[in-house]
Amino acid sequence: MVRRAVRWLSFAVAIGATATFAASCGGATTYALSVDLRTDLVPGVEFGRVVTEVDDGLTTDHGASEPASDYVAGTRIADFGDLAEGSPLVRVQLLAIDGAPLVSRLSRIALKKDYALTVVVTRSCAGVTCPLPDGDPAATTCVAGRCAAPECTPETPESCPSAECTSEGSCRTENRCLAPKCDHGVCLFPPNDGLCEEGSTCNPTDGCLATGGPPGCVKVGDAEAACGDGRDDDCDGRVDCLDDDCAGQGCEDGDACTTGESCAAHACTGGGSVSCEDDDPCTDDACDPQKGCSHAGNTAPCDDLDACTDGDVCQGGACRPGAAVGCDDQDPCTDDECDATKGCLHAPNVAACEDGDACTAGDRCAGGACKPGAAVGCDDHNPCTDDACDAKKGCAHANNTAGCDDALFCNGLDVCEAGACSVHPGSPCANFCDEPGKACVGCLVDPDCGGPSHGDWSACGGFADACATEGTQTRTVTVPACKGGTCAPAVSTETQACARVTEGSVCGPVALGAWGACGGFASSCATGGTQTRAVTTPTCAAGACADVATTDTQACARATEGVACGATVYGAWGACGGYSSACDATGTQSRSVTAYACAAGACGSVKTTGTQSCTRAVAAGTSCGGNNYCCSGSCVAKASTSHCGSCGVVCGNGRACGNPVAGEYGCTCFSNAECVTDGYGSGATCYTTAVGSYCNCQCPGGALSCSGLCLGGATCHDTPGQNYCSY
Repeated sequence: MVRRAVRWLSFAVAIGATATFAASCGGATTYALSVDLRTDLVPGVEFGRVVTEVDDGLTTDHGASEPASDYVAGTRIADFGDLAEGSPLVRVQLLAIDGAPLVSRLSRIALKKDYALTVVVTRSCAGVTCPLPDGDPAATTCVAGRCAAPECTPETPESCPSAECTSEGSCRTENRCLAPKCDHGVCLFPPNDGLCEEGSTCNPTDGCLATGGPPGCVKVGDAEAACGDGRDDDCDGRVDCLDDDCAGQGCEDGDACTTGESCAAHACTGGGSVSCEDDDPCTDDACDPQKGCSHAGNTAPCDDLDACTDGDVCQGGACRPGAAVGCDDQDPCTDDECDATKGCLHAPNVAACEDGDACTAGDRCAGGACKPGAAVGCDDHNPCTDDACDAKKGCAHANNTAGCDDALFCNGLDVCEAGACSVHPGSPCANFCDEPGKACVGCLVDPDCGGPSHGDWSACGGFADACATEGTQTRTVTVPACKGGTCAPAVSTETQACARVTEGSVCGPVALGAWGACGGFASSCATGGTQTRAVTTPTCAAGACADVATTDTQACARATEGVACGATVYGAWGACGGYSSACDATGTQSRSVTAYACAAGACGSVKTTGTQSCTRAVAAGTSCGGNNYCCSGSCVAKASTSHCGSCGVVCGNGRACGNPVAGEYGCTCFSNAECVTDGYGSGATCYTTAVGSYCNCQCPGGALSCSGLCLGGATCHDTPGQNYCSY
């Protein structure tokens, strides 16, 4: 059968095994071998069959019909039985869809009990041929991309290269849609469509590809249009019988000598043989798987259908006649002739004849032969003579050595001698002879049958529990007896106590606790640590089953990148500054900040600068340049009607802020009440000067301050005839 498929990549093999015990009953001990395959190669796409061979010539062929996930977890590919104890070499070979060999893995096992062998096949052995030209000649098979001895198994790790991985995290690939798995120290990379975008599938070599099949595939429909053309019609990566669309459909296996094939279990199988029989004896009919039926001329004997010829022979594809048949049968009792259809004819006659026998008389032809007349009587009734009639001499009576019977059984088979029954060879029996019974027997009395015999003791069994040391074993006892001339043994069973050693044996299921938290780190930034779990193993001790507590330890890891590894150090705040103006009370100040965090497994420092806002006190009336002063954080003119001469003095009713005295300012007014309302205080008056009426406050003569009399900032002026506060 011709099979075609897209071949993606190459492979490697690693191996593991576990064993169980079994023995045959009686004869030489033989064992069973089972083989499971674990691989990240895609069945039905990258490989189509798996052939498993044991070195004594036993072979099994496994069709790759299970889902890819089954092969990643482990699928049974072969079972062997009746294998002799030894060190057989097991070969597991993966074949491509077209039947071409892809990769093989050798494993030599110690077969001393029933054995379960696990073979792990990965892609890391692509293009690796073992042994290497300059490598170890004993390293004849590939494990995790390296050549190793076939004795490399999980039970003999000392024969294996160092492990490729200890966990999935140590398996690296640039193909983002492969799902790493660490199995027996080697990395598997099964494709996972779920790691691709919607509408894409995972190709183990090219990564995520848009749904539509392998690169270059031209889709002609949603299913296989034909199941024997070698094309991927629906571009799903499966061709002809490898596509589930073709199950039960007709196909062509490429053998011109078969017909009626159909797809089953992802293979083109079934069908019957083409008949090439042309019913011509002068041709040799044959069928060539490539060319079909052929009919070659031969030189075989044949029949030209002419009964009057003989020795006909095939020549040039036709039957040629042989020589003419002679029909003379030299028999005077027939009339001879030849008929082309019937051949020689010998018609019987009834003529008188002579049969040449002196012991007959009155001979005559009948049925084409000379029939004798009546026979001459020669019987002398003596069993020790052979009575005969010689055709030429007549009757004769010769002594013989024939068997005869003298009526006695136990003297043996009698023989004639000198014309009498006189020779007796002795008892005909191998053991005992019974004359009255005229028979050979196995015994006459019990001692003739021999003494008692004992069978082998059975295995020790019948233990009360898994740790019990006391049991029992049995054997058969056979005592023979003579009954009716036959030894009839009486069989009984004998039982005795026995013992076994159970100290230290596991007597129940092992209980594994949960792994504890990851700890034991070398530093605050270290990523590698350890974790433990409790292990409780039921173990036999002094004949009883008791739990033995131990602890398992394994490596673990944590992520520390960017994690704080020390207290942050803050410097002293600097002076407040950065004011926007002479009246601005809010500024900024800064300080250094040193933080400690993990980076690449070590504790490092990062320095930055911290800032905050700050304030200062700015007194109302503080000069801010020119004829201006500060009021509520703003620089205003002393002539402002909102802050006339002093912060908070507001000239109401549209009145102006005047300058009655050089450098001093006040609101123009018409009454004392207006000045009180403007904010000068309860002592304010409207004072008329030479240049106009202005609000001011009265103060005692000679006063140095207007404090308590008017708003802050006023100055006491002592003028002739009048003292007043002004701004």
